[in-house]
Amino acid sequence: MRRRYGFTLIELLAVIVVLGIIVLVIAPNFMDAIATARQSGYKETLMGVLRAVSQDSAEYDYDRHMYEIKNGKIVYNDEKIDYNGSIEGNGTIEIDLKGNTKIEASNGQFCGIKPFKSSEIIVKDAGECPKIADTSGASTPELLANMYPVVWDASQGSWVIASEANYENNEWYNYGEKRWANAITVTPSQREKYRTAKVGDVVDPVDVVGYYVWIPRFQYRAFATGPTEIEISFNLGTTRDESLITHPAFRFGGREISGFWVGKFETTGTSDQPTVLPNVTPISGESLNTYFESSRSFSTSTASRHGFNERKSDTHLMKNSEWGAVAYLSHSKYGTLKEITANGSGKTGGGNYQSNVAQSTTGNIYGVYDMSGGVGEYVMGNNLGEIGESHMSELPETKYYDYYSSYSATNYEVSLNGDAVKEVATWYGDTAQMVTSAQPWFIRGGAGSGATSGIFSFSSGTGTYNAQVGYRVTVIAI
Repeated sequence: MRRRYGFTLIELLAVIVVLGIIVLVIAPNFMDAIATARQSGYKETLMGVLRAVSQDSAEYDYDRHMYEIKNGKIVYNDEKIDYNGSIEGNGTIEIDLKGNTKIEASNGQFCGIKPFKSSEIIVKDAGECPKIADTSGASTPELLANMYPVVWDASQGSWVIASEANYENNEWYNYGEKRWANAITVTPSQREKYRTAKVGDVVDPVDVVGYYVWIPRFQYRAFATGPTEIEISFNLGTTRDESLITHPAFRFGGREISGFWVGKFETTGTSDQPTVLPNVTPISGESLNTYFESSRSFSTSTASRHGFNERKSDTHLMKNSEWGAVAYLSHSKYGTLKEITANGSGKTGGGNYQSNVAQSTTGNIYGVYDMSGGVGEYVMGNNLGEIGESHMSELPETKYYDYYSSYSATNYEVSLNGDAVKEVATWYGDTAQMVTSAQPWFIRGGAGSGATSGIFSFSSGTGTYNAQVGYRVTVIAI
């Protein structure tokens, strides 16, 4: 019998068919495994980039805050920084004053993204990464204990819980579109409910004890005429454009800050149990000292319903320079850029803030209210160290007030950069009365809807009880 060697044609064809089937089954999984490995490799590369940037920026006390990936290198102002390896593609890395990082990058095959408020880099096929909603350069809001991000849902006519990541498809804020970041604090009994709330959950107004708006760190260009658009540039770090003025409100207690929260409305409730709520009567008729102690109690009092931690936050009576920062942001391309309608209703937010958006610094529901009319507001701007009739035994730490040396009611020249005094005196016919030795404390905004009320209005007072004067709180992360 003759022995057979090899395969018959039919057997060979059968083997080829079987191998083809195996390839068809295995190849996709094999290619997926390769793609997954490459994707993981790109993620590891970007993590290495963030470590290199963090180390470099820390050496400069976070003065360096914007880096780029280009030509296979990490650069700061086209200067290569230390990094072992090469990086394909391009991208940008931002780092804030506290060392938090944000990255957006792509190598053509994959894209990578990480907002400031995320601990993880998302890597997907190129073009599929979510977009960060706000590209204005505004600093990321620093949420404190018991603060929850909210966004207005017009379809429901209510505030809903927002996503801190702030992607385009789930936006919290967008300063470029005049939607400033908003947050709330809630009563102690409801904190667990909001701590575990999901994005999109509706906020019950009954639960809220405070509404706040984030004012991001910025520089502005000096101006001599007005009313005019105030040119503003957001900046994350301490680096200064020498042609611009860094607003003094973003230096607190000897350190640079990335921004601060302000009460969305004038302070309400009582001086012992203050709130920041719309459509109610604001606090008034108390001394400046009472207001100062009340503002401090937001974080220092164990009885405070706001839940701020004194070790991680500082709450205080708004300073004159902080008022100026809000006013300048309002009169820029990021705000309403016009005169704000005065509130003559006797209620915060004009009694119906949802419809009274002309009283907001943005011309929409996302801004700060009651800065024109309402009640006048004592702010911490003091002349010559005089206590006046404020009922203070002595002035507080210098970080809590702006110092002036004025000897007449028209001595605007002694004002500070950015405090909305000399630079904007008499804009829109607003009151422009400087502090004096007899009346050493600033009052801002004016009372009611009179012609002299306005966001640029400033007058002076002794610091004593005044039925037409209240206050606003500022909150800073420390």
